Amino acid sequence: MGGAINYSFIAAITSTLKSYMLKPEDYDALLKSTSVDGVYEILQRTYYKICLSDLREKKEIESFERRLYEDYFNILNKIYRTCPRKCIRLVDAIYLRHELYALKMILRALVAGLSTEAALQLVIPIGKYSPDKCRSILESKSIQTAIDSVEEPSLRQALTNVFKQQRGLSLSYLLEATIDRHSLIKIWRSLFPESDRFARRILGKMIDLFNIIFILRSKYLDLEANFIRSFTIPVYHYLSTPELERVIQVPTARDAVQLLTLGHYGKLITRASFGLAIDEAISEIEMNFDRYTAQECFYSFQGFRFHAGLIIGYLMLKFNEISDIRAILFGKANKMPADDIRRKLILHQHVAS
Repeated sequence: MGGAINYSFIAAITSTLKSYMLKPEDYDALLKSTSVDGVYEILQRTYYKICLSDLREKKEIESFERRLYEDYFNILNKIYRTCPRKCIRLVDAIYLRHELYALKMILRALVAGLSTEAALQLVIPIGKYSPDKCRSILESKSIQTAIDSVEEPSLRQALTNVFKQQRGLSLSYLLEATIDRHSLIKIWRSLFPESDRFARRILGKMIDLFNIIFILRSKYLDLEANFIRSFTIPVYHYLSTPELERVIQVPTARDAVQLLTLGHYGKLITRASFGLAIDEAISEIEMNFDRYTAQECFYSFQGFRFHAGLIIGYLMLKFNEISDIRAILFGKANKMPADDIRRKLILHQHVAS
């Protein structure tokens, strides 16, 4: 009864917002379209017509992309204003994760040596990472300046340590992994002391999958086992500590993939991945994980709906949908075959096995 009282309003809002999302038949129509204009024509008949209404030049995909993210953050703010008091810390942590995603893209651009203008196409400004702040950091050309912009001492120190100790291919990867780790831990801790098994189920799987992908990519980069172990998040849903340790201990990424097929998440390790180069196999496995997590978010709307998992589930699905629309638009702009575009999509796609 308490859950229904506390969550009735936010459950109604998120359920209504979810009803506005694209359906599988919309995805099929978007993939069958033959041009960017065809994609816009289909979106004009959906919720996303509001993002097209004030777009001066529809061929400017980047401008439409900005409108998509602006709309997402407007929705996030609406949820923040209407969610139960006990969920304020959760929504704050999700908002922080988006802020830090902007920092991730800034760091990626700085490590790659991109020009300021090229880098700004990657960054989604939000919160303290406003357009002016992002430009200022990028124009500094300084990774340390980007790190110094972080307000939380623990994250700032962790990023500084990585920057001082790592070089080459692992630098950008570990800076981004450090941010992702911090973000997920903040969201996980925001769920307590209140007990919400629905939210813990979604986030617990997300953390399992973060640990798995981190281990696989770290093995590919030949990072040492002790270093990998120190980076993993000490939260385990279906991936037990002994299983995690066995995966860390094997010598190669290929061995780790083979071992993971024997555990709970073995169904996400596709047969096709064994015929690919290991970096391509890891990317395919990661996409399978993203689709699996999306399915878990859809499940959160089935049956009993009065829980915080609904907030996490809807926001993840909405963000994934925007990423999918972006992939379709850029795919059509670059004349990619529909099947190649589909492989980049998360929602309404089968999890390969």
